[in-house]
Amino acid sequence: MKIAIIGDLHIGVKSSNEVMMRHQARFFNFFLNELKNRGVGTIIQLGDIWDNRRQVNFRALQFAQETFFEPINDAGIELHTLIGNHDIFYRETLDINSSGLLLHPYKHIHVYDEPTTLNFEKVSFDIIPWMCNDNKNICMEYMKNSKSDYCCGHFEINNFEVMKGIPYENGIDEEKFGKYKQVFSGHFHIRSHRGNITYVGTPYELTWGDYNTPKGFLIFDTETNSWEYVENPITYF
Repeated sequence: MKIAIIGDLHIGVKSSNEVMMRHQARFFNFFLNELKNRGVGTIIQLGDIWDNRRQVNFRALQFAQETFFEPINDAGIELHTLIGNHDIFYRETLDINSSGLLLHPYKHIHVYDEPTTLNFEKVSFDIIPWMCNDNKNICMEYMKNSKSDYCCGHFEINNFEVMKGIPYENGIDEEKFGKYKQVFSGHFHIRSHRGNITYVGTPYELTWGDYNTPKGFLIFDTETNSWEYVENPITYF
């Protein structure tokens, strides 16, 4: 079984700029063709589907439906998406989130606003949403007691690049994830890897900070417990 793991999408970025949406649409077409050609029927999306945490305008919603959600749902691809910090209305609770409100009509799209374990054949993934004051202790305890080999989340992990050349501070120490064989995270837009932690990065360029950096997604093979990076050939800047 093959699973696509993809980072932050930020649909509606730059106030739903039409040029940016055409750029995202080109990637979505490339992405879905790659899944079809490679026989991938499952996606794990690592949070921040939406860009504006306080509102999703009708143009961005229509765009997302036509270019991403409906093609995925119609193809019978199972999309598992966890809540990121741009998907929540309030800063310190996930109680109101855009993905939960907007994606429930889709049979094959599943939204996770609390820690969950997904089993794919013999491989288990912990799905951990954005941690804030309301749920941090619950999420940390869940990971501590978990028996899963792999973890997907939307984490702020210390000493990983939040921007090129700028390591993050005041987050979670990477030692907290030491029990996992591999952790795949969204949130930071720069692709990076150290030890058992991989920041997948955004699948496409969003700002000049992304210029000349690799963009794409991962494909995880549950038979071999290995993964490959599929680079997005489409550039914006």
